[in-house]
Amino acid sequence: MGLNIKHFEEDNIDSKFICSHCHGVFVDPVLCKCGHILCWVCFKRRKKRKSNCLVCSEELAVSSEALEGEWLKELGELKVICPKGCKKVAALEFLTQHFDNECEFALTSCTSKGCNKKVRRTDLPDHLTKCDFRLVSCCCGVQIRFLELRQHQLAQKCVVKQNLQVIVRKRREMEQAIRDHRLAMQKQCFEEECEQRRMIKSKQGCSRLTTAMSVRSEPAMSSVAKETGVARLSSSHSAPGTLRRTVSNCRHCGKLYSKRNNHKRACTWHFGIADVFVSIFFRLLAFIMVE
Repeated sequence: MGLNIKHFEEDNIDSKFICSHCHGVFVDPVLCKCGHILCWVCFKRRKKRKSNCLVCSEELAVSSEALEGEWLKELGELKVICPKGCKKVAALEFLTQHFDNECEFALTSCTSKGCNKKVRRTDLPDHLTKCDFRLVSCCCGVQIRFLELRQHQLAQKCVVKQNLQVIVRKRREMEQAIRDHRLAMQKQCFEEECEQRRMIKSKQGCSRLTTAMSVRSEPAMSSVAKETGVARLSSSHSAPGTLRRTVSNCRHCGKLYSKRNNHKRACTWHFGIADVFVSIFFRLLAFIMVE
């Protein structure tokens, strides 16, 4: 099957390079006994349907003579744009090589052993990640085709063994984490206990200092309180419009009394109501005896 003329850079292709069967430029040309040239694919199709040449109606058969070298050279030098769509320009003689090695849209066979699929070269990497015949590693370390992986795992029980290994590893990691956590908690508790002890010692020191200061200031406070009490008493007994009198302890009975009347017989004035009458009686008796 020849190439369409529109894929060539030249607008006018010589008719000697055009196949009489497909009306395209020759691809793999073959010389017939009648002297006409056909594409190899076109020759097989024509031979299968009819056994005579399309041009001269003679018997269709391959000639034993080879094509002229000059004619083949001119055919091979024709510039063609890749018909697959990659838009690369190449000589016709190197077009097949371009399809096999460079063209991104050309079909290529899968590289996995046993896979007979053909995909475009651009889709080959994606196909290799999904191919059923790709080699994969089992959890036990064996390289096996993906198609046989499930059967291998069921027969060898690889998944069960792997799960047991994972369980053991996770348990060891958990035990190590528990030990680390316990050590961290013990360290934290020790630090908190030390801090509490320091706080208790500081509180005890503060309480001792406060007690010592209160003991030292107690006499001064008592004297100030006494003076304050005496002043309050004097102010309470002083009548409005009279002079304030200083009050102190009686020298005989120890009670509070005015200094003005603090003499030998002053105690009789603040012993009580009965003592007052007794003192008055003795004063009258002394007055009568003097007269």
